[in-house]
Amino acid sequence: MRLVITRPLEDAAPLQSQLEQLGHEVLTEPLLSIRPLPHATLPAAAYQAIIVTSAHGARAVGSHAKLHGTQLIAVGEKTAEAAREAGFREVITAGGDGEALQALIVETLNPKAGPLLYATGRDVAKDLSQTLPPYGFEVIRVIVYEAKAAKSLSAGLIAALDQRKVDGVLLFSPRTATTWRKAVHHDGREERLADLTHFCLSAAVASALKEDEIISLRITVAAAPTFDSMIELVGTA
Repeated sequence: MRLVITRPLEDAAPLQSQLEQLGHEVLTEPLLSIRPLPHATLPAAAYQAIIVTSAHGARAVGSHAKLHGTQLIAVGEKTAEAAREAGFREVITAGGDGEALQALIVETLNPKAGPLLYATGRDVAKDLSQTLPPYGFEVIRVIVYEAKAAKSLSAGLIAALDQRKVDGVLLFSPRTATTWRKAVHHDGREERLADLTHFCLSAAVASALKEDEIISLRITVAAAPTFDSMIELVGTA
């Protein structure tokens, strides 16, 4: 298949390599560009755990070596890998999305054991600093990076769409799905979407893609919100 990867540039290479090894042709079209916020202040506290929902968050908080001995809870395995590479020694992995992450925290942590450091981007799909306090947790959210959304598609991708040289697009977050939809609309290429299969990491991603839907889209959702499930999903198309 001829596929488009929409992940940020820093995250696209491993996925591109794996898909190409499976025989697919791949175009990279980063719809979010990541900008670390190196001067973000992490309040001093006796944190019982650190929460990260992306590899970018793991890398950013990993620059603080004094935190490497603190337990870190990652949303999924790719985030966990980034945390280990950043120096964290005790890393626990959730099921791949915000709901699974919250469930793991509620089931395994004690609200009285200390606050949680929540390292995030400026925009989050599920804000755990709002949803965990009702369970008794103190959550200190620190924004350590921001992701700027593209407003339009690259000339190369527009040409590929016009020449019908794209079979599918991989979408890993609700914000990326929204950005894709808006960029396609901006460039007047809505009619090309009917030719594509949209591979979505989760139902939340698919829902964002269908918001204000103008035409019927071919959408398929991974069995689990994980990198491996996305690869399997593409393989069944």
